[in-house]
Amino acid sequence: MALLRYAWLRRLELWSKQRLWIQGIQEYAVELPDDSIQPGWLGHGGASEEALAETERRLGQLLPPSCREFLRLSNGWRRTTSYIERLLPVAELDTRRGLNQEWVTTWTQELPGVSEAEQLSSRDNPVTFRTEYLGSALQISDVGDAAIYVLDPEVMAPDGEWEAWLFAS
Repeated sequence: MALLRYAWLRRLELWSKQRLWIQGIQEYAVELPDDSIQPGWLGHGGASEEALAETERRLGQLLPPSCREFLRLSNGWRRTTSYIERLLPVAELDTRRGLNQEWVTTWTQELPGVSEAEQLSSRDNPVTFRTEYLGSALQISDVGDAAIYVLDPEVMAPDGEWEAWLFAS
């Protein structure tokens, strides 16, 4: 097994414990299958190396290392917040799925374009981003309550990580 760089297992076990026990199992457990409550794990079984490789072939690029490691531990995830119900499994990751085209059109028409340098220097202003990147963003969650998680392959760190967005109204 490859060296785990992101300590996902520990984080996900803690997240599961907090969601199930600290925040109240009664509120959250009604949404879960019984088999996830007993082991205290909100995730799923991990994705196989073959499934990850197939998804990367389909996408035409490698997944970010942290995303790949996450999916090897849990192929998708149940509710992350009150407004995001599910992280997608590898079989559902697809750039053709893309963001809702109406959202892309609205955001690109209503926000002024910014340069790459402006985006990178505006980390404190979440509304300053390159709207043209929306078309290539990879949706990694279901659309929740007017919110979605996406990864942006246009902004890639030297270690292969992509910029992550919570795209919400």
